[in-house]
Formats: sequence, C-alpha cells, structure tokens
Amino acid sequence: NPDGSTVWRDTTHQGRWCDVDPLTGYSLIGAADLRTIRWVDRQWRVQHQWSLPGGVTGDIYGLRTNGTKMVVNTIIGGGASGETWIFDLDANGVPTGAGTAFADFTGAGMIARSMLIDGSYLWIAKMTGTNPQGCVGQVQRHPLAGGPADQTYYGHYPNDLDKAPNGEIVWADEHLDRIRGVMPATGTVRTIMAGLEVCADYEPAVGSISANVLARRVANSNIEASAVEYRGLPGLYAPNGVTVIAQGLYAIADTDNSRVIVARETATWEPEVVAVVGLLNEPTKARVLPA
Repeated sequence: NPDGSTVWRDTTHQGRWCDVDPLTGYSLIGAADLRTIRWVDRQWRVQHQWSLPGGVTGDIYGLRTNGTKMVVNTIIGGGASGETWIFDLDANGVPTGAGTAFADFTGAGMIARSMLIDGSYLWIAKMTGTNPQGCVGQVQRHPLAGGPADQTYYGHYPNDLDKAPNGEIVWADEHLDRIRGVMPATGTVRTIMAGLEVCADYEPAVGSISANVLARRVANSNIEASAVEYRGLPGLYAPNGVTVIAQGLYAIADTDNSRVIVARETATWEPEVVAVVGLLNEPTKARVLPA
C-alpha cells in the first residue's frame, strides 16, 4: 500500500474478510493486524481506515456492508467461538460508535463463512450444524433487530452469500461443487449451476444421493486426482465465492480450479461460461465494483 503497509492473505482466516462498499465503490480489505479494515480505491490507495472498538473480542473473520450498516464477525480462541457486531455507518461508509452485539450469532461455533444484510434480516452461512446425510453447515436468516433464525437451510461447507434481483438468496456450496439459491418467500431451494456434477440434485432434507458418493466427495482431498475428474471449462471445483451480476449471471470464485469465471445459468445445471480470469492462486471471493 502507499503508506508502506502490506495487505496479505492469511491462510488461517482464508481471506474471507473482504467486501465492496456500495456507498463509495471502494474495496474493503482487512489489514495485517486482523483488527483493522481499510477502504481502498482501484489503485490500492487507502481512503479510510477503521479498527475494531475495544469492546469487540477476537480478530476479523468476516464482514459485510449494505452502505448504511456493517456487520463484522470475529474469531476467538483459535476458532472455538465467534462474536458478531453490527455498526451504523457515516456518510463515508465508515462505522461509528461502539456497535451493537448480535447475541444470536455469538458464542461457541458461531463463525460466519459469509453474511448478507437483506432489509430487516441478516443472512449467515456457517459451518455448525450437520444433517443426518453428513452435510456440514447451514444457511440461516435472522431478524436484524435480534432473534433466533426463522429460516434454516443445509449446505455442505456453504460459502459467500448474495441476493439476486428477483429476491433469491444465493450461496456457493463448496464441497458439493455447486451454486445454490433459495426464495425466502417460499423456502424453495434449487441448484443454480454445478457443472460436471454427480451431486447437483442432492438435497440434504430428502437425502437424494447415496451415502457412498457423498463420502467419496468429502474424503477426496487429493487435488490432482480431483482435478482429473472435475476440472474443465464448464466444471466447478470447490467454489468459495459468488456474486450476482444480473439475474441469471454470476461471478464465481472457482477456488480449486484456480480461476474466477463469469457464468450464465442454463436450463441444465451446467454453467455457460462467458469469461475466465485464470492463473490465480485459489481465489476465495469474486466481487463486482461499480462502473
């Protein structure tokens, strides 16, 4: 950075603490002390900087803003627990005051892989919660004013959250190599795209895939062996990030394929890839800056 500091990707925290400020158009990034957020322009010049207030425990693990509020999730005790705070933003998009603790997502195991402010609700993708078929993680909706989740959906290592113009909430289902969505008004969950998938139609609530196939996918941690089976232009391999560009058009951090793609959904689960940025080192987020 121009001020001499270094922005880095900490593998323990997996680089999840980043976003784009819709108010200013600046990128939001975490600084190297894990407790500071910086607003940077497209030339990586720091425009604002803000550190967590003293009352907030732990290091930044996730953050999300809608231009008027920012929600910050921190990791405590090496990952044993998490703490979530909501801050009001000033005219420059910078948090003001001491913030309000979000008690309903604070405590043991409350680590947010992603968050999304949607009107009067806070959506959270988390790792806690395992269903009988072996899927790990849930996507939950909480009232932003506080309260337990009023909607819960299972994912398998669900990552990132975004909202489509039609109101659908979208997330990357990392370990089943697919992008999923739910219409909050109806609770209807669907697979948006999955590429060369044996797990595209797997719905944890009904267990529509055999346990041995799921176990093979979960246990397969050998990158070269997996790449032979799942790499390719229309395939997804452990996607971590998704952003809705327009209805039916998505930017996806296709993490273990080492690329970011722009893809349209089709009548089948196979994505129509229209642009590729390759030769990346396992990207975990794909964000679209204002024009």
